Amino acid sequence: MTSLEPGFEHLNVVAIFFWGRSGSVYLHSLFDSHPEVLTLPASRLNGFHGWQWPRISRERGPEAMARCFIECNPSLFDGRQDRWFEGLDTLGPERNRALWVDTQAFTRELVRLLAGSPPTRRRFFLAAHVAYALARGEDVSRKTTVIYHLHSPEAYPAIEAALSDFPGLRGIGTLREPIRSLLSYLRKNVTVARVWGYPDRSQYAQLAPTGAYNFAYRHQLIGWRELQARQPLPFYRIRIEDINRDIDGQMRALAAWLNLSWDPLLTQSTFNGLVYNGEKFPSEDPSGAAAVPSAEEADAALDGLDRYVLGGLLWRYLRDFEYGRTSQLQRLLTPLLILAPTRLERRALRASCPWSPGARAATPDVPSARATLRQMLVRQAFSYRHLLCEAVPALRAHLPAPQPLSAGLSLPQPASPTPRPEPNPPRPSRPAAGVARPRPV
Repeated sequence: MTSLEPGFEHLNVVAIFFWGRSGSVYLHSLFDSHPEVLTLPASRLNGFHGWQWPRISRERGPEAMARCFIECNPSLFDGRQDRWFEGLDTLGPERNRALWVDTQAFTRELVRLLAGSPPTRRRFFLAAHVAYALARGEDVSRKTTVIYHLHSPEAYPAIEAALSDFPGLRGIGTLREPIRSLLSYLRKNVTVARVWGYPDRSQYAQLAPTGAYNFAYRHQLIGWRELQARQPLPFYRIRIEDINRDIDGQMRALAAWLNLSWDPLLTQSTFNGLVYNGEKFPSEDPSGAAAVPSAEEADAALDGLDRYVLGGLLWRYLRDFEYGRTSQLQRLLTPLLILAPTRLERRALRASCPWSPGARAATPDVPSARATLRQMLVRQAFSYRHLLCEAVPALRAHLPAPQPLSAGLSLPQPASPTPRPEPNPPRPSRPAAGVARPRPV
């Protein structure tokens, strides 16, 4: 059952990256039950090579390091601690199961695996995956591959650290039609701000002056292009629309690229062997208002001009990934139209006008017009930089990497801990339920 253990440091590592809201967690869930794969649920481990290891490495001894890892990733052990709304507390066909893994069993297995030599970052990372599987009663004898949800292709320091540990790292990138992807990203930013209690960015008009609009907008332009210009790791691109259209064929091709044997479990969406049902947001924010914006409100975030400009900016993306073609006229007009305020920028400017009290009352806590204009200049600057790099792709590697933007949100302090649920039974060899296909919204 545990014949892998002496050679666990030779496991292959494959990273998943998203480009916009493109179903990367869903793709990750399709690997969960494969008998040759080790993985930890959802995207919380994306901080390991960033902020987590510096904390873990300061602890004295494997047991203290294991406790620190658990504290850094509470939702991996108790799905009710999932405060990023990744649906780890609504698993199973009835959506009533919370992910649960015995922390004592995990610590015991990790300490045993790390015995004998100082735990390096690489060794700790791999041992944590094996210990997690063993704590769940999983057979690890056939494991060959770790699926690592690194998530953001703009987290350059974390990616560089991962590459230093795993020089043979390969990447899988998920894609989605860019307008739907950006609208979904903006919608999630508004939803999270409402649920977490950020009144300064809980309305769409507030996204432009606070920089949250630029956060999603710029990522939709960049995706993993800047990463690939600097780190030419082997990369497999997969469109979420293709997975939804032909899950069997797409996963067969991906499994072959990863040297994984074909298994129908690659078409079943699970985490820790339990049916995964996608993200789960509260229906109301703390004030009692609707937390998730309606489809109509979300779709109105971009008007026709915004979509036209984005099409001109993303002409190469649309062509390369078969989402359509951009006319020559559209590409010629885009550099000029970049100067025009977008719909959300216009809304923010109107709301900040002193002679428009009605608009300000309808959208409270809108920063000054100066903040909106400053963010407009930021958007224009990175849009022109992007156009330059699209015209001369080799230029990207010679320009300084763009500094990652921030949505300006930080996770609120958790409430008092709740008692742990009864542990889930050992993981079955095959999930009991049929295929579940959650999609980004």
